[in-house]
Formats: sequence, structure tokens, C-alpha cells
Amino acid sequence: MEFFRGKYMDFSAIQGVDLILLGGESSEWETLLDEWEQAESYLGRKSCYERSLELKNRVPIPPSLVYREAHLREQALAAIEALEKMDKWQDAALSKLEHGGERGDISLLSWGTAELKDICDKMVTEKPLWTDSQIGEVQPHYERARQAIILFFPEWIGVQAPRSDSPDHVGDFKHKMISLIGKNLKKLGLEEQFQALETHTLQAIRKAETIAEAHQLLRDVNSWLTTHGDAVRIIRIAKSEALLR
Repeated sequence: MEFFRGKYMDFSAIQGVDLILLGGESSEWETLLDEWEQAESYLGRKSCYERSLELKNRVPIPPSLVYREAHLREQALAAIEALEKMDKWQDAALSKLEHGGERGDISLLSWGTAELKDICDKMVTEKPLWTDSQIGEVQPHYERARQAIILFFPEWIGVQAPRSDSPDHVGDFKHKMISLIGKNLKKLGLEEQFQALETHTLQAIRKAETIAEAHQLLRDVNSWLTTHGDAVRIIRIAKSEALLR
């Protein structure tokens, strides 16, 4: 067959080769890829990726744009993974706040609120990967949770004490109060509550140690009496005989 003024094409040599019509379809992909490359946020990259899937169903990717699309797709999949991780992190923090609020439990409330602060700080530091809208969704939860800690703290702190006067329980109590809850209170800027917690904890520990010492003294006395019971009885008998004379 003759094409273009004497040029010939051997169709048997191109069997199995797909021919792609370039034109409007190519420009549609170029427009999307240009926009995709300009997307700075995770949400923007995810949106462009989803649009690329829809476009793929209508128009094959032009060969000249395959590698460009593959690079952007890789970035988008990483963005989707980051969004999913952030959702799980937020859900875990909000769950702690829900349960802590129901019980007035400063341990859970301070834990969940500290996580929300970490989330907000991370988003702000990593802008523009996270949008102002996304940050704005988290901040109100953080602020309300911080106020809940201030509200519930006085009643909660008054009933905190080691489970018993055993050294293990006293040590666990000190670690929980100072190293865990206290650390979260300081992270949240609740210095007044931290000082009250530290004072109460030290007083509770001293009280537990005093009780433990008293119990040990009683055990020592009982042990001595058990060991020297016969001697005490002999002394008492001797005194009684002396009185009878």
C-alpha cells in the first residue's frame, strides 16, 4: 500500500503493535501530570492519583509520559500511607480521650492529649504536606482535652496512692505518676498540675514507707517474742514466785 507520496509500509512487520492516537488524550494526561507535580500536600497527591485511575480507564498513558506517571504514582502511594497512619494515630489518641473523660482519669487524658499535641506539632513542622484545614480539625480536640485535664485534676489527684506499701507497688506508683503522667503534664505546659502531682506523689510515697516501716517493726517484735517466748515466761514465773515469798 502506498502512503505519503511513494512511502510504503509493510503491515506484516508490525503485527502485534498497538497504535495510539496522540492529540487530545495526550494533552489530557499532560495537564493532569502538570497539576500532580504541583501538588504539595498529601491530600492533593492522593486526589491526583485517584483522578489518574479514572483517566487510565478512558485513555492509555502515552509512552512518553509513562515514567513521569510512575514517579508521581509512587509519591502518591507514600502520601496515602502517611494519611492512613495519621488517621490511626488520631483515632488512638481520641479513644484515650473518650475513655479518660468518662472516668475522669488524668492518666488516659494526659496521654491522649500529649499525643494530639505531637500530632499538631508534626503537621505544622511538615507543612505544606499537611493542610491548614487538617491541622484545624485536630487543634480543637487538643484544646478541649487540655481543659478537661485542668477540670478533673483536683478530684483525681486526691485519691491517688500506691496499691500497697510494698517496694514494688511504691516504685510502680512513682514511675507512673512522675515519669509518665508528669512528663505528659509538662509537655502540655500544665506546670501547676505537675507541681501538685509531684508534691502529692512524694507525700504518698513517704506515707507508704512509714506504714511499711511500722509493719516491719511489728513483724520484728512478733518474731522476737516467738523466738524468746520461753525466756519471757520464765522471767514472769520468777517474778511471781518472788512476790509470793
